[in-house]
Amino acid sequence: MFSPTSSQGWPSRATDRRIVLVVFVVWLLAWPAICRSSGMASIVWGVCGHPTFSDYQNWTASARTEQIGLLQDLGCDIYRCSFEYSPKPYPALMDNIVPAAQAAGVLVLPVIPVTSLGANGSTVYADVYAENYVIATTWANYAISKGYKLPYWELGNEMENWGLVNISGDGSSPSQYTDKAANGFERIRAALNGACDGLKAAYSTARQSGLTTITPALLSPGTAYRHWGLLTKIKNANGTQPVPWDILSWHWYTPSYGDFTAIITDAGSPSYGKSPVQCLNEFPQKSNPAVPMDIWITECGRSQNIPGSGFVGGSATSRTNPGASQDWALQAQELEDEIADLATVPTVKAIIVYELLNETSLYAGKSAGVQAEQAYFGLVTGLGGTKKEAYHVFRSIIEDYDLQVAAGGLVSFHWGSRVQAGAAVLGRAGDQWGASTQASQPVPQTLTNVLGGQTSVQMTWTSSSFADQQTSQYWNPYDAATASLMMSYLSSYQYSSTGSGAIVSALSGLVPNRVYDLVLYGAGLYDGSTPFSVSGGATVTGEVAGTSRKLSDGAGVAYVTLKVMSSATGTIEIRTTKNGGNVCLNGFQLVPDTRTPLFTFP
Repeated sequence: MFSPTSSQGWPSRATDRRIVLVVFVVWLLAWPAICRSSGMASIVWGVCGHPTFSDYQNWTASARTEQIGLLQDLGCDIYRCSFEYSPKPYPALMDNIVPAAQAAGVLVLPVIPVTSLGANGSTVYADVYAENYVIATTWANYAISKGYKLPYWELGNEMENWGLVNISGDGSSPSQYTDKAANGFERIRAALNGACDGLKAAYSTARQSGLTTITPALLSPGTAYRHWGLLTKIKNANGTQPVPWDILSWHWYTPSYGDFTAIITDAGSPSYGKSPVQCLNEFPQKSNPAVPMDIWITECGRSQNIPGSGFVGGSATSRTNPGASQDWALQAQELEDEIADLATVPTVKAIIVYELLNETSLYAGKSAGVQAEQAYFGLVTGLGGTKKEAYHVFRSIIEDYDLQVAAGGLVSFHWGSRVQAGAAVLGRAGDQWGASTQASQPVPQTLTNVLGGQTSVQMTWTSSSFADQQTSQYWNPYDAATASLMMSYLSSYQYSSTGSGAIVSALSGLVPNRVYDLVLYGAGLYDGSTPFSVSGGATVTGEVAGTSRKLSDGAGVAYVTLKVMSSATGTIEIRTTKNGGNVCLNGFQLVPDTRTPLFTFP
């Protein structure tokens, strides 16, 4: 959980940036350009939650279903669950969320409840190590025994803020950490080493026994701001012993922290002249020291330091009456700005937003200042509540980003001598379309995506004829923006139930067993329906009425959208035929379904 008052001297940016709807639309139009220029790789998306807390209604079935449904709607892959904040954390807590999430294709990232004390309250390194070894093996063995697929575990949360160490300055140097509690630093190191070794040992034994195939990757405790100095101190103290994590878990809040990629200009900072990214990239992978360790942003969102007042978080703007002074648009803008910055970093492999729901019940008895800092980070006001602007922005970001990276992205293709460009049902301004004027193409043609890049997808097709530039608006009108798409088409006429007259388009080179969104355009110069049958991993059907060529008339008139699955060999066949009638195929758009779960479970 975010602790905004744990550090001093945070940089600030220009604040109080009010927005209107026009600016909101500009964000969503600008995001694809950010994606296109970033040389991006796939990102794992997620949201934090506290399912054992009151605002999440402590595991009730309906609350659990609603939370998972929200993650699915967002397109998130991961639900980061903070088990360490349970009053009495125990492994069976996972029963309340992991099976349901797993069934929905959502991966739970458990934050394991490490402790800074050994048996009987001991503060000795060996005792703290042993206690955390037992905790970790207990949780791991329970998960393995239940068949839970948990390939990632996070070792605690913001241990630098547990009151065990003092932090001087910005915390970017090992020398800035001194003991605040007895043996404080060594207790942090012991807890992490013990938990790491316990988890690894439990899974190693289970693999040898054939109980699991998982080799888990462990995340460092979620660490905030510039506190990489603590992890460097642990690394140095461990000597030749590997650091007790495989992935860096980092918390980054803006505008308080500044941009993740910005050079640190505080003259007093030991990291002066470097960016946070550069500092974290100094932690090497265990298996390849020449390569920086992966970074997972496990908390991000809006936190703002109001001069002379203090911190406000999420959609709160006032420390005196935070509930009545909400700015949902400001929260959304800050989140969009921050993710745009984070997504440009090659070593950032996951972005997990803090958090799913407001926690106004949890903080109801606290001061207005604490409520302003902590209670309003939610993307949604609460269970059964309202989705804030930040929810919709995050959902659009995920959809646009995934659209650009998944299997080469969107493919748009049509038949015609006039080349279509830009958006149709899918896509955006500037998209490039493939085109052909051939009625049949027996030799596979390689398709390009809307960015002009070559894909692995190839296509052959057959039809009776090709009708080019059927320009008459009298018989069947079309929209100006998609005129090139809808004026030309493949055509076939079947004279009897036994005659031939099908249009068949065969796609290969797709990702095997992958769900795709397929938009088929099928309206000609004259009225007439076109039925489609699409086969791959399964067969689905749809029909276009063909009463106009206007996409603006909605689905089922000039186009139909289908969810189709490719075969085990990565193929899809599109077929249309009709007894005693004409059928048309103007073109199609194909893109991997961005809502297909990244993680699948047997």
